[in-house]
Amino acid sequence: MPHHLYVDLFHVRHWGDEALDALIAVDSASGYMQVYLLLDMTTLSLTAALHDRWFAAHGALHFLTSNNGLQLVLAAFEQFLASHSIHHICTSPYHPQSDLVESTVKKFKTSLQCCWADDPGWVSWTQFILRIIAAYAITCTETMANTPVAVFFGHEATSSNDAFALRPFEGTVPTEEELEEHMFEQVQSHWTMVHT
Repeated sequence: MPHHLYVDLFHVRHWGDEALDALIAVDSASGYMQVYLLLDMTTLSLTAALHDRWFAAHGALHFLTSNNGLQLVLAAFEQFLASHSIHHICTSPYHPQSDLVESTVKKFKTSLQCCWADDPGWVSWTQFILRIIAAYAITCTETMANTPVAVFFGHEATSSNDAFALRPFEGTVPTEEELEEHMFEQVQSHWTMVHT
């Protein structure tokens, strides 16, 4: 179970006809990342994403680190964390303690730009999100001998380079449900190959 989570809110403007408000969450021990789309940048949307998505899937935390963004220091957010017995650590933006999530946000935005440049025919750039998360989760870093997903879930992965490939879709643009199903199938295939 993860004990310490770094979070940040970010907004990407004027990407095609869309804009993106999202919460990015990064586990401190593994670097495992999740991105949750938000309807708006309110504290209510933030707490709903944490509760309904991260806590429901991975359990409660002991510590949550964030910068001093407005939504992250309001009394409603502090009450939400207190109700789950989570200690909130606030850092100033670009402080070394928050570099983990800041650098992850930069990598994520750069990945979005690369995906858009490589495949501008996609109707919605939000469809790239699952591809980016999956690729990030199975990529070894210079500081870790294993992939973030392997460290986070406690599985030994031998190699992510050959076992998992994000294949482009052909024909019609897939729905979000089709993308999620496709990603799940590829992740299952990855773990089957790694463990056999």
